[in-house]
Order: sequence, then structure tokens, then C-alpha cells
Amino acid sequence: MATYQVLYWGHLPMRVRATDINGQKYAELSSRFMEAMNRASKAQGMDGTVMFRWSAAQEREGTAEEVLT
Repeated sequence: MATYQVLYWGHLPMRVRATDINGQKYAELSSRFMEAMNRASKAQGMDGTVMFRWSAAQEREGTAEEVLT
């Protein structure tokens, strides 16, 4: 069993973190999400750092690596 969380900038998903008994693994999402964040932060005149938040942890069957694939 593993848990996973999604890192959001505002409403845009940026990264996924999965954790199991062996530790944590991370997966970056497509660069198009980073590009969308950059456009949105420029349009809002922000540096973007205050908008990051992790979702609540969710459980999923499998290892952390399997959850990320």
C-alpha cells in the first residue's frame, strides 16, 4: 500500500509524491503545466511561490513507484 499527494500551484497540478515503506518517489508532470503556471503567475504579477499546496494524502494499492506509473 502506498499514499500519494499532488502538488498544485493554484488549480494546476505540478508534481506527484508517492510514499511507501521504502520511502518517497516523485514524478514531475508535463512541462505544459509549468508553462501554464508561468503564464498565470506573470498575468497575476506574482512570483508564484505562495500558491503551492499539497493535496490530502490518498491511499492506493501498490508500491510508490507503481503509483507513479
